[in-house]
Amino acid sequence: MITLPEAPQTVSPASWWLDSPVSSDWPFHNFWAHWVVFGVGIIAGALLLVMSFIWFERRFMGPFQLRMGPNRAGPFGLLQPVADAIKIMMKEDVVPTTADKVVHFIAPILIFFPVLLMFAVIPIQNGVGLIPDLNVGLLFLVAVGSIETIAVFMAGYGSNNKYATIGAMRSVAMMISYEMPMALAVVAVVMVTGTLSLQGIVMAQSVPFALLLPISFIFYFICALAELQRTPFDLLEADSEIVAGYHIEYSGMKFAMFYLGEYAGAIIQSAIIVTLFLGGWKGPILPPFMWFFFKLFGVFSFIVWTRMTWPRVRIDQLMAFAWKYMLPLSLVNLLVVAIETIYWNPVGWWLVPVNIAISVILLTGWAAMFKFGEGQRFALPVGIGLMRGLLVTLKHATRKRITEQYPEQRLTVSKRTRGQELVWDPVACTACTACSLACPHGVIQIKISRGADNKKVVDRFDCDEGLCIFCGLCIDACPSNALFFGRSYERSRYRREEFFVHAADMSSPEKERSAYLKPELEEGLPEQTLLIYRKHKRPF
Repeated sequence: MITLPEAPQTVSPASWWLDSPVSSDWPFHNFWAHWVVFGVGIIAGALLLVMSFIWFERRFMGPFQLRMGPNRAGPFGLLQPVADAIKIMMKEDVVPTTADKVVHFIAPILIFFPVLLMFAVIPIQNGVGLIPDLNVGLLFLVAVGSIETIAVFMAGYGSNNKYATIGAMRSVAMMISYEMPMALAVVAVVMVTGTLSLQGIVMAQSVPFALLLPISFIFYFICALAELQRTPFDLLEADSEIVAGYHIEYSGMKFAMFYLGEYAGAIIQSAIIVTLFLGGWKGPILPPFMWFFFKLFGVFSFIVWTRMTWPRVRIDQLMAFAWKYMLPLSLVNLLVVAIETIYWNPVGWWLVPVNIAISVILLTGWAAMFKFGEGQRFALPVGIGLMRGLLVTLKHATRKRITEQYPEQRLTVSKRTRGQELVWDPVACTACTACSLACPHGVIQIKISRGADNKKVVDRFDCDEGLCIFCGLCIDACPSNALFFGRSYERSRYRREEFFVHAADMSSPEKERSAYLKPELEEGLPEQTLLIYRKHKRPF
């Protein structure tokens, strides 16, 4: 049954700014206008949100890695998602000859369509949404979200590729495993509120359930990362194991549908977390919908933050963590919530410190017994190390970025990077051929002759940079410092013959020595270079 809340005839401005429904004179209270406006709005809004969050994630990842992020297509790189979309739409749609054409075609549609359905029941404000108060809204989200598992299996099976099939089976096993503790975390919320309505859950949060039900909040967030296959559960990115997972045989717009589904899923899971655990649209002063989107933005930012910090786990660790750690603790947590609901109904704010203390005891106590993979215990120091890692990446995000000067100002090549340009000084060269003998690939070719005074003369000095690995052994072997790396390291080659660099090119007057032989050239280097050894007084 779908119920639309009765909107009051007169609504004071103060109540509207908090959590009351919109006024009845709003033009879209008409049934068909409501469905048309919100149906089109959800599709267009979902695509716009996905493109916006793609840009935000790539831009947000930049500071964590001491780089700028997208900054070429449009101001601040805002048009980069548009450029990517245009490029991927122009890609050829390649379908394997032996693939199941129907299943191969339906899978990418089926993986994106449920996300749009889930947007329909998310309330961004009291009384605002396509179906703003579905009395079984939470059950609807759980049911529709499970369709993605079927789509993943269809993509792997329909491709008729063993790598795609193995990747699909592994993804399905992971998603089913983490759906169980996720469902138990949701059940805890339902027990406290006594309703499946998302509106009712938001209205029942006088205290955010992230504080009142900390284990449920933490476990739901972890399960959401696993469902989205985001770090540290991004096993699809483990190319050395399964190439690219279940969508290895997809290209063009079909691959884009998987990409859209991933980001739209991240947004919808962030919205669910905001609704169930962070008070939904509730907040002071600002309009309710603004509070909803601020919280949504914050949850997605934390998802990106974890991606930049935590390492990927192995498949055995991932499965063991779900079945041996999260599932038993979810059952214990459900028992604790049931006892509190029976004896203290409604559950009050005064239980917040009690539940936090119980959560710390349960998480640390079970962690001491849990084996994370092959004999490795998921002890408390592991969790502390993960939190410290978040602080480290946050500290890096406040540093000055390395790529800020590029391309307007080139960085001086440091001793550690060793450059990509070989420079030769013919005056200092003694024609000893030590460099040619030291080269492990024989890329240096020298032709020696005798001059009038029987002195060795270099007739030819060539280097094949197509085979050169820039190891620097030739420079180390040169007794007269006639060879060194130059300061230019951004060069392109388009024809094979251009890789053969002759003596005239290596000895031209404009060539400059790098800091490899002249450390004084490093004085002007910015702090972001790899010259860590200078600060810590240790060799590199």
